[in-house]
Amino acid sequence: MNENIFKRLRWIMVGAIVIDAANTFWGQPRTYWSDPSTACEHNTFVRFFARLGYLPFLLYWVVYAAAAFFIISRVPRRFAPIAIFTFILPHYFGATSWWVYAWGYGQKAATIYGFALAVVLGMALVSRGKGSNLQ
Repeated sequence: MNENIFKRLRWIMVGAIVIDAANTFWGQPRTYWSDPSTACEHNTFVRFFARLGYLPFLLYWVVYAAAAFFIISRVPRRFAPIAIFTFILPHYFGATSWWVYAWGYGQKAATIYGFALAVVLGMALVSRGKGSNLQ
């Protein structure tokens, strides 16, 4: 895998994680901020940190994103696309599930985000090296 493409995909992965995390924070009920035990999260592992309070929850997301970045950086390059998409796809689903199911925007929201993510991924896969004829 081209090193520049790898670096771009790695940051797209972090972006997908951040969008999922932001939606998870925004999706919490108003009572969550005074009583974290009311956290709304279906993933049991994430729910554990959400119920500890918003600061541990925020710390969880920061550590998780950093760990994903570190793991991807250490994976052999030939397996890097598999590892990167192993993080991107579930976080795409996590982010869109808030839009579709919790906030009622419907499947159109998932389609729009999927299209935007596909465009960004497509742009990341285009080589911009010296030998490229793209400008």
